[in-house]
Amino acid sequence: MPARVPPGLTALVLTSLGLAALGLIASGCSADPAPRQAERQAPSVEFSVPSPTERVPVEVGDIARQVVLDGRIAPRDATPVASPISGSVASLDVRQGDEVAVGDLVATIELDADATQAILEYELAAARLELATLRDEPTAELAAALDGATSKLIELDLDPERFDELGLVQVGNDQPTGGESATVAVVAERSGVVVSTNTRFGTTIAAGETVVVLGDPADLVARGTASASQRELIQRTAAADVVPRDEALTPASGTVGSIDAAGGTDGEAGGEAGGATGRASITIDLDTPDALELGTRVSIVVRLETVTDVVWVPPAAVHGSDGARFVLVDRDGDQVRVDVELGLRTDARAEILEPTDLIVGDLLVLP
Repeated sequence: MPARVPPGLTALVLTSLGLAALGLIASGCSADPAPRQAERQAPSVEFSVPSPTERVPVEVGDIARQVVLDGRIAPRDATPVASPISGSVASLDVRQGDEVAVGDLVATIELDADATQAILEYELAAARLELATLRDEPTAELAAALDGATSKLIELDLDPERFDELGLVQVGNDQPTGGESATVAVVAERSGVVVSTNTRFGTTIAAGETVVVLGDPADLVARGTASASQRELIQRTAAADVVPRDEALTPASGTVGSIDAAGGTDGEAGGEAGGATGRASITIDLDTPDALELGTRVSIVVRLETVTDVVWVPPAAVHGSDGARFVLVDRDGDQVRVDVELGLRTDARAEILEPTDLIVGDLLVLP
C-alpha cells in the first residue's frame, strides 16, 4: 500500500511549485531586455515629402505697361543762380526754403591768388592808362601793359568787361599785396524761394556752375530723370501716378507735361530733348499742384499703355522662346501643352492673344 502524504505537506509542495512557475513566467517575460531598451531609444526618421507644383488660374483683367522713375516735387519754373566766376565759396548766405528778392545776396565767391593777382594787375594798368589819357600823356608802354594784363585774364577765363557788373572787391592800393584776395557777390536776379543749394562753404566752383535754384512754391510739379530707353517710351500727355516714398503721404495723379534733356538742376534743360546721352528730364503736371510739399521724394509711374478685359497669365507660366511660346495646363492630373501668342507684357502679367485653347479658370503649372 502506498504511503500517504500528510495534507499540510501537499499544500506546501503545491505552493512552492506555483511560486516556481510564476518565477519562470516572470523570467521569460523579462529575458533579454536590451533590444526593447534599444527600440525605445532609437531616433525617429523624418521623411521629406515633395510639395506639389504650384497651380495658378488663367484670368481676365487689365494690363498696364508702365515706366517708373525716381523724382522729387519741384517748382515748375525753377531758375538756377550760377556763379559768374571761378573760385571757392567764401559764404553761402541762404538755405533751402528761404525767400529772396531781386538783388539779395546769395553767396560770395573768393578768387584764388593767381586770379586775384591778375585782376589787380589789370585794374592797375587800366587806371594808369586812363590817368595818362586824361593828362593827354598816353604812351605805347602803358597800352602794352594793359594788353598784357588783359591777355592774362583771358588765360584765366576771366572777363574784364564784367568786373563792374560783378562787383569785384579790389584789395591793395596801387600794388597787389600778398595773401589778399578778390571776391564777387552772387545775387538773386529774380524773387522766389530757394529750392535747393548746390554747393557749400569752402568748395571750389567753376564759372557758370549753379549755386542755388530759385522757384515759385505755389506752382509745383513732379520732376524725374529718364534713361534713353525710358525716354523713347514716354509720350507727352501720358497719364502718371506720383507716389511719395513716405507711405504716410497720399499719392497724386497727373500727366506728362514736358520732356527735356536732363540738366544739372531741377528745371534746367540741357538743350534738345535727349541730348548726347539720351537722358531726359520728365515733368509731370499735377492734377492738384498743392497735393504734395516742395522737395518730397516720389516715384513717378508713367502709364504707357493699358488693355482691358484680356486673358492673362503670370509670365512665369510661359515657356519657350519668342518663336514658340506655350503653357502647361493641369487637366485631370495630366500636364497638357497649349501653344500661346503673347501681347502686352509687364512684370506681373502677360496678355494671351486670340485664338487660344486656354479657358479662363484653367490651372497652369508653374515651374
